[in-house]
Amino acid sequence: MTRGKTPRRRKRPVFGTDFDLGHVGFVYCPGRLLSQGIAYLTRRARKGEVTVSHAFLVTGPNECIEANLPVGVVTTDLAKEYLDRDDRIILVRKPRGLTPVIARRIVARARAQVGAKFDYGGLVAEGMHGTFMGFLITSVFGGKPREVMAELLHQEGRWVCSELVGYCLREEPRYRGKGVLARPPGTLSPQELLEDSEVFDPIAAPGPARRPSSRPVAARRTKTKL
Repeated sequence: MTRGKTPRRRKRPVFGTDFDLGHVGFVYCPGRLLSQGIAYLTRRARKGEVTVSHAFLVTGPNECIEANLPVGVVTTDLAKEYLDRDDRIILVRKPRGLTPVIARRIVARARAQVGAKFDYGGLVAEGMHGTFMGFLITSVFGGKPREVMAELLHQEGRWVCSELVGYCLREEPRYRGKGVLARPPGTLSPQELLEDSEVFDPIAAPGPARRPSSRPVAARRTKTKL
């Protein structure tokens, strides 16, 4: 971008046209230490140009449900915290074969978890995996140490952002056992979920048609997001 110029704000995506119930939102907050740290620890999962550090489920026209540090699972105003803000990157993807009936079940599952606590153990397990030593051990032993760490540290009934989304999807027969959703709880990062082509429809190439799944939407700072 040319120095001194203000970037043109993207058009606001429209519910029912650009995104809908059951779609999954992914977030990256440039300049925020926590977001950058998570992106660094999960960098080996990144296959394309997009970096993310947080995930949420779209549960209404202006609502999402997410697991935030430190409060846990909450219902969030989608416009206030994401779509109308300008200091974060937002990407929304549609699960493959999503229907209105499936979407309603996914949303109901997410609503049932509102109030659940944040999974600090799961966050530590994922962070350990992202270190050089964790990567080396995992490579030598074929991924088993990651599963063991997750089993030991993941706190049942508590969630990090990507695991909440993963749970809501993997409980649906259509997605159970697909791609990264086949992994045990506590082993799924936002970046790995984003990259999974078995779970989501392909990301369309940028073009005249505005789709949040292919064109990130910028947003402003708010409470801590993973």
